[in-house]
Amino acid sequence: MCGISGIINYNNKEIDKKQIEDMLISIKHRGPDGQGIFIDNNLALGHVRLSIIDLSEQANQPMFSENKEISIVFNGEIYNYKEIKEQLQNKYNFQTNSDTEVIIYAYKEWGKDCLHKFNGMFAFAIYDKSEGTVFLVRDRFGIKPFFYYNDENNFIFSSEIKGILASNITKAEINEKSLFYFIVFNRTDHVEDTCFKKIKNLRPGHFATINLKTNELVIKQWYFLPEIKENTLSFNDNKNLLHEKLIKSIKLHLVSDVPVGSALSGGIDSSIIVSLMRENLPKDSLISSFSAVYDKSWDKDESKYVESVVNEKSIDANYVYPTSEMLLKEIDDLILKQEEPFASASILASRKVYQEANKKNIKVLLNGQGADEIFAYDYMAAFYFYEIFVKIKWLKLIKELFLFNKKQSHSKFTFQLFAFLLAPKFMKNRLISLSNNIINKDFFEKYKNESNFSQTFFATKTLNENVKNHILMKLHHLLRVEDKNSMSFSVEGRVPFLEHQLVEFALNIPAEYKIKNGEVKYILKQSMKELLPEIIFNRNNKIGYETPMDKWFREEPLKSEIEKMLSEKNQAMLKYLNIDFIKQKWHEHLAGKNNGSTIWKYFYLTKWSNYYFN
Repeated sequence: MCGISGIINYNNKEIDKKQIEDMLISIKHRGPDGQGIFIDNNLALGHVRLSIIDLSEQANQPMFSENKEISIVFNGEIYNYKEIKEQLQNKYNFQTNSDTEVIIYAYKEWGKDCLHKFNGMFAFAIYDKSEGTVFLVRDRFGIKPFFYYNDENNFIFSSEIKGILASNITKAEINEKSLFYFIVFNRTDHVEDTCFKKIKNLRPGHFATINLKTNELVIKQWYFLPEIKENTLSFNDNKNLLHEKLIKSIKLHLVSDVPVGSALSGGIDSSIIVSLMRENLPKDSLISSFSAVYDKSWDKDESKYVESVVNEKSIDANYVYPTSEMLLKEIDDLILKQEEPFASASILASRKVYQEANKKNIKVLLNGQGADEIFAYDYMAAFYFYEIFVKIKWLKLIKELFLFNKKQSHSKFTFQLFAFLLAPKFMKNRLISLSNNIINKDFFEKYKNESNFSQTFFATKTLNENVKNHILMKLHHLLRVEDKNSMSFSVEGRVPFLEHQLVEFALNIPAEYKIKNGEVKYILKQSMKELLPEIIFNRNNKIGYETPMDKWFREEPLKSEIEKMLSEKNQAMLKYLNIDFIKQKWHEHLAGKNNGSTIWKYFYLTKWSNYYFN
């Protein structure tokens, strides 16, 4: 796990070493254990290293093939690298025990087809001097980041946007269309554009090639989610297969030469991860968990759930206690590290968890990211209800609606979404417009017809089609936050639920096994029933890593900071946000009506704009 950067000058001018050094300085938090630079006239590769596999200096990067014709900078982990190495070791002379070197010789052996052999998370750049090409790759689901800038003179890439800005070849400018997507849909990463003009992200499951003789850049997709074909296996067969695939994924994600811990929220997903870790590590292994908790009087504090897991599984528990004071104190650094906006203050809780792991010298944390997307959030039940409705299974629909309302804490929003799905298209468009009073009216009118996000996202006819849409259109946004938060503190975040064979299998589990008897993630919970503490198994109140955001905005000194921001005559986001509406919501909030989501969006975007663009 590391940070990578690179520059190609299309005019064949030699790269200034300081330029790539400045890029690496800006992302040094991603790799404090080592740094390397390789320059070959008009091409430069840079790397900052966080040592996880093969801790020796021989595994430093950039790394080269034996004949020096191939060089690589790599960020991520190839979990099955030992198995691939066995296929290659009789033909190639390996000098290290690293997964990086395996990528080099896998590329020599199979070319671009090597990508399909890798099981892991990865972003890398390979310079093939003999062919005169650069090969740039992003993993299947975009777990590891890859940003780039391309004009007539230069191609620049980095693990973070700030790395590109540090080159001084381009400057920070707002990409209005991407900002529109965030304000209206809370999304920033579902397309190649970022919120920074001219800076793009290489899409998940894509690669790019640059011909250094012609300067031609070609981008292609190398990984495709399979077509949905719900399997015909029985519930028990699906459950047993799922259990096996979860165990396999955990074993892969435990591959490391440093201790591995877990980010434990107390929810179903992270509790499954910790339980599987305990089952698949030696009984005397010390497993450290890291959790964000709050005052137990807050109805969304998850302390009791965390405690049930750590007590039953004998986990070394570590706790952080995020506060409004921390949010205000750290907001600038959070914005610096995250670079693009995020829709809630829960980002602080995740940040503090990784910071505590760093303090305890734990370099790797497993977490439950991705399970919601492949096994269904509670609100995704609306798409299942719609599927049943279209199939005219009235009795089943009534039963599921009744049980869902009885068991789920967020049933109101799910039922509203179900009603929205049943509405005609013109009414859906009208409802979307009415729900976006926070956006400046002129700005909304400018971009409303350029976005097909809602039409695509809400056009699905079945639950599993919507699951696929979540993977393609929502997951990347969450993974970006996960990567930036973890790497801010030099910690590698791993996501076992996103092992690609597990995802492909889960995608085709029949919808009626994912949502059953009013319960979401039904088959996932049943497959882990014997391992989970009873209080976790019986949970139906998904909280989703929330923070007491509404309460925080009424506390000092955060309250005074927002008052000050709202009183300023020159509003940084005046062109994009409806400031009068926000002021109204602020006064309502102080009077007791919770409007934390609206206030957060104003607070974050204003701070973000002032930090990067003023």
